[in-house]
Amino acid sequence: MKKGYFSLAAYTAGHFAVDLGCGWLMMAMLGSNGPTATQGAAMVLLYNILAFGLQFIIGSAVDSARERGIMLHRATALLGCLGVVAALLIGTRSPWPAVVLVGVGNAAFHVGGGVDALMYANGKMGRCGVFVSSGAVGVALGLLCGGLMGSKTYIPVLAVAVSGVLIALFGKCREAAVPPAEYDGATPVCVGALGLVLCLFAVLVRSYAGFLFHMPWKQGFLLVMAAAVAAAVGKAVGGLLADRFGGRWVGAASVALSVPLVILGRGSVVLSLLGLVCFNIAMPITLHTAAARLPRREGFAFGLTTLALLVGFLLSGIRLPRLTADIVVAATGLLAAVAVGLSSPGRRADK
Repeated sequence: MKKGYFSLAAYTAGHFAVDLGCGWLMMAMLGSNGPTATQGAAMVLLYNILAFGLQFIIGSAVDSARERGIMLHRATALLGCLGVVAALLIGTRSPWPAVVLVGVGNAAFHVGGGVDALMYANGKMGRCGVFVSSGAVGVALGLLCGGLMGSKTYIPVLAVAVSGVLIALFGKCREAAVPPAEYDGATPVCVGALGLVLCLFAVLVRSYAGFLFHMPWKQGFLLVMAAAVAAAVGKAVGGLLADRFGGRWVGAASVALSVPLVILGRGSVVLSLLGLVCFNIAMPITLHTAAARLPRREGFAFGLTTLALLVGFLLSGIRLPRLTADIVVAATGLLAAVAVGLSSPGRRADK
């Protein structure tokens, strides 16, 4: 087995544990004995701004250190784990410092793991798809468990601590770093800055549309976790499918197919889950594409995609009637499919 697989496994497990801890802590602090509705909303907003809005800054610092021959992504991920553990330990006793710690810790970990996933992917998309996949399951489980047994924070503390040890032991990849690049066989229609803008636009509108999904069946522990697993499966297989058939067609087709599934099939668990799989297939494709547009700036590129996710989250605060929301989901989904198709690389020449 290649040594790079060990680092991927360590960071993927860490992604699950960190998102588990973040979801657990936020839900525990927002429980029945927690802050007022206004304070709770402010905490959620602050957490998301820190967790998603800081990554491009942290990523830029990691990239700059790499230019000087200093590899900081593993240390950054470990600092992120430490921040999440510290937040869980102080928990509800000091909620605002805990929110700051868990938000910054989340951002730092994701940059560290994201840089590893992009830098050692041998120019392919499968590795980053596997890395990002585990977070969906972690955050869903954390939110559920945090609501049911929020005081037992020793559980996520242990999970994050163990993942930190694994990253310390196996997080230094010894494979040759091959930055994400365009595939030789097919040049995208839109390249350079325009391609980057289209890619980030696709991330933004997918983020916004995802918050508008209405799935009335999504109730109870098992079905909520089923939705999270479907999202994880989509992200994990998305990169692998793109490496085999080309990111352009896989990404555009999957996003376009997800639109009727999540709208017309919302009453069916099976169709909705299939729609979630399709909707998430494009995530590793857009992540790879953004990094390919910014050579040797993997940390900054990763952070730009999370910044686009944050904008989508902020826009979702605008309440829409159900019919209007469905129309917006359909329109933004089709726009995202076009943007992914125009900006993503095609099929590898060696396939």
